[in-house]
Amino acid sequence: MKHPVVLFAVITALFLNTLPGKVTAFTGFKNFPVKYLLTHPQEPDTLINSDSVSFYTGNKYFSVKYIVSRGFVAFSKKGEELFVIYPFDNGPDYPSEGLFRIIENGRIGFADLKGEIIIPPRFQAVLPFHDGRAGFCMGCRKVQYGEHQAWEGGKWGFINREGNEVIRPVYDHIIRDFNHGTAIVVLNGREMTIDISGKTINSKTMETLENIALLGDSLKQACGTVSGENITIRQQWTLTVPGFGNLQTEGLRSEALFKNGKRAFLTCYLLPWQNLTEKTGTDSPADQLHAPRLLTVTRDALVFVSEDLSQLTPEQKDSAQQLQQELKKLVKYEENQTTTGESLTLPEDLQVIKAESFKNYVSAEIAVPGSRLPSVWSGIAGEKMLRITLIPDQGPVTVFWQAPPEHSPKKKENTSVLEDNNPFPGYSPKRTPDVATDYM
Repeated sequence: MKHPVVLFAVITALFLNTLPGKVTAFTGFKNFPVKYLLTHPQEPDTLINSDSVSFYTGNKYFSVKYIVSRGFVAFSKKGEELFVIYPFDNGPDYPSEGLFRIIENGRIGFADLKGEIIIPPRFQAVLPFHDGRAGFCMGCRKVQYGEHQAWEGGKWGFINREGNEVIRPVYDHIIRDFNHGTAIVVLNGREMTIDISGKTINSKTMETLENIALLGDSLKQACGTVSGENITIRQQWTLTVPGFGNLQTEGLRSEALFKNGKRAFLTCYLLPWQNLTEKTGTDSPADQLHAPRLLTVTRDALVFVSEDLSQLTPEQKDSAQQLQQELKKLVKYEENQTTTGESLTLPEDLQVIKAESFKNYVSAEIAVPGSRLPSVWSGIAGEKMLRITLIPDQGPVTVFWQAPPEHSPKKKENTSVLEDNNPFPGYSPKRTPDVATDYM
């Protein structure tokens, strides 16, 4: 319950309405996400009095009052009406990632905590934001379940914070919103896990993402150990990394910066085991400065870092270096970067400059031209990641990362389900439609 006055009113009304000759008229605000239940007060039998209950009382930009026949209305400090907030859990919608739902003429949008409308109301049904994604439904209908209403039918997809569709509405249900970059959905009766781009991922990848998330949390805690509250960690799940382009499975980007700083002095990328192509040796000094370099490989992740200490004071540099040492401890740098001494069986047609085996990966530097590259590298690294560095006589170096078979996504899993299971003939997955125009 959001408000003690509301709770007292609810209990009192329920008691009075159960007396002889009374019929219980109260409709609660409780929301059941699995069934996508809608909640709103029944009219005219409202239990909330706009003169006695206020919401968002700590907000300095606007206040919220419940008004009979209108709902939870937000007013600016000048008394101007801003919008009506979508009702949820016995009160106005909770903010999630800085945004909350608003409603107008039966359509739902989003506003921020400054009272600005970020996404105009245009959706039939939409869920709160998690990991920068919000589920929305095309073609849903309202169905009454006792004292609640539910969104049923239609197809579910996801939008980003700009209101643009990023995952097409093809799913029957959303079982679990995005959390650490993954969501659980149902497509054609089959439950599956997807990443923020809409690609399916297997259970092994899910476990990997959870471990990476824990490692990211540990890095945040390490900051407090090193510098108290002077350094902050800014984290985001991403599908792009400088020098790599698009990833098959998203990774966690952690940026460390001082409280008053505008630029991260250390950026760490934790990427799940996957097939990657790494570009290095660009001509741009700026690209070289910020290009991530390999730190180590753990049992779950490829760990890359980039750093820029040029604008730090001597004291800040000392803290930054301590944080880097803490990062090395977290990823077990010494243990993972110690060579195992294993003998490697490489194709005879390769002109090998250097080859080493580590705990979780094998690294081989190959001269080109002068080598006849095999079409398949499987088997060289066994159950480890394989890092192949191709070094030409002139020009940039290219690095290929290959995951062992159990980590490499199958063709079906590496392709968006939207392209393979297109329920809308003539709809191109490459097209990015306007949600309001095309769907609503």
